[in-house]
Amino acid sequence: MRILKINPTHPEEEKIKEAANLLKKGAVLIFPTDTVYGIGTFYKNESGIKRIFELKKRPKTKPIAILLANKKMALEMVESSKVIEKEMERLWPGAITLLLKAKVPLSPLLKDSSSKVGLRIPDCPLILKLIERSNLPLATTSANLSGQPANCQVETIEKEILEGVDLVIDKGLPSCGREKETSGKESAVWDFTAEPPKLVRGGVLFVCTGNSCRSPMAAGLLRKILQDKGNKNIKIDSAGFLFPQGGATREAIEVMKQEEIDLLSHKSKLAKPLLIKNFDLIFVMEEIHRERITEMVPEAAKKIFVLDIPDPIGKPVSFYKETLSKIKEVMEKIVLERIEL
Repeated sequence: MRILKINPTHPEEEKIKEAANLLKKGAVLIFPTDTVYGIGTFYKNESGIKRIFELKKRPKTKPIAILLANKKMALEMVESSKVIEKEMERLWPGAITLLLKAKVPLSPLLKDSSSKVGLRIPDCPLILKLIERSNLPLATTSANLSGQPANCQVETIEKEILEGVDLVIDKGLPSCGREKETSGKESAVWDFTAEPPKLVRGGVLFVCTGNSCRSPMAAGLLRKILQDKGNKNIKIDSAGFLFPQGGATREAIEVMKQEEIDLLSHKSKLAKPLLIKNFDLIFVMEEIHRERITEMVPEAAKKIFVLDIPDPIGKPVSFYKETLSKIKEVMEKIVLERIEL
């Protein structure tokens, strides 16, 4: 194992050239991205891709994604449309992987049985330069044993993985190209072959006024649905604009208990900008909630959907039961339409 330190903000040209030449020769590299450390190789290097799967002990039924330097590379690989191209421009570069239909031959380790392949342009100067310099899109996944937490620094990557690659690129900072720490959160994954597009991996946030009834009820219901399906890829939470120290109302607890959903431990939280930015889908109960969020985080507008659920606060249990019925209705019509179960 050889470690090459590269400045993430201003990658040294000679070092990038060295790493690019290794990729052209079929090397497997470990490198930082804008999310977590990745392990990758040229996407047409079948032996290198197989080596990645072996090192990670990753099931061959779980294809890995491809990192690109620009939209042109993506359009050469997948079927597209004007709508998809606009979404590429809106979402990339960034921590979002798009599943699209491949139109060129690809390794079966890079696509599923329906020829869907995951593509992403990372918001990371170092990796963008590496891909541009080599002109080789990278078949990539997180640098960790399959099923284990992803890594934000070289020091925490498993020894057997480090020793199994040809080069380790160390950025020497806690984040890629930025003087701030990263959460180590892997990219969100959206299936753009579906209509509407479905969230495959990522976070769903429900928002109401006080985070004491509607939003925790909806979050609890979706959590149970996904648990029953065995889906562990979607993170679910709820928030509001009032009562940050409160919990669920007595009526909400009572009604949800009948659904075998426990809200006793729920603690209300504020819908702050950082929280909003960390979620990929946001479902709000009223139009005023959408307005409040977009005032704080204008770029969140595209991921907000209004459910139109009246506030039951101060109403009897019978009204809460009606509220739950309405939540179930919109869960089927609006929420689950946008989530891969």
